[in-house]
Amino acid sequence: MRYRLLGPVSVAGAPALAGPKQASVLAALLLSANRVVPEDRLIDLTWGEAAPKSARGRLQVLVSGLRKVVGADVITHRSGGYVAEVGAMERDLDVFEHEVRQATTPQDLRRALTWWTGQPLGGVSEALAARERPALEERRLVVLEDLAELELAAGRHAEVLAELRGLVDEHPLRERLRACLMLALQRCGRSAEALDVYAQAHDVLVEELGIEPGRDLQEVRLRVLRGQGRASSPPSSRSTSGGSPGATANWRRSTRTATAFG
Repeated sequence: MRYRLLGPVSVAGAPALAGPKQASVLAALLLSANRVVPEDRLIDLTWGEAAPKSARGRLQVLVSGLRKVVGADVITHRSGGYVAEVGAMERDLDVFEHEVRQATTPQDLRRALTWWTGQPLGGVSEALAARERPALEERRLVVLEDLAELELAAGRHAEVLAELRGLVDEHPLRERLRACLMLALQRCGRSAEALDVYAQAHDVLVEELGIEPGRDLQEVRLRVLRGQGRASSPPSSRSTSGGSPGATANWRRSTRTATAFG
């Protein structure tokens, strides 16, 4: 692996990048690795609406500097844009996704999450961060939700309770996280607190999004009210917070069909 995107943008074993604009050009190329990125898009992602008239020439200078960092054969000009030729598993993002796809245990997912070394796309322009960072952060959150469900399935509700509280405090609109916290509390004999978590979710979702809690969170509330949480499975991934890609597909088929929790 050479290229880091899941934290400050950098190139392993190479000199530090020369500021946010150079980091932005590299990140934009790496996010579309092996595909041509038009010059206009690179300019837009690097300078945003404040792009100067000289932006095209300045882009050429930035690319020239990047070639000295990553190698002249890595970045080439083609069809009105630039392309970064990147091999399999040369980006930390590729390694992360590979490890998530292969994961079958909580430990596997925890190991994959260690590739996140800070806020993704660190050190890039505001324009690039605003457009590309949310999708990366969403991907990490989905994997954290997968991890929470795997831990509950393994009976580690007491061990992950504090971690789940922290995640819910940090991401109050994530229904899957709240559902996991509710089940963990119920299984620890703290049903009243679990119902408080639902009440808080209801208030936050209505106030912030104008919606009621989704079906899965409502079902978990009913489980708690009926005293079923101790024996029930973790919630599914159908909630309004988004689905869960194949990270734990093997686990789900068998059961129902960097750093701990980051």
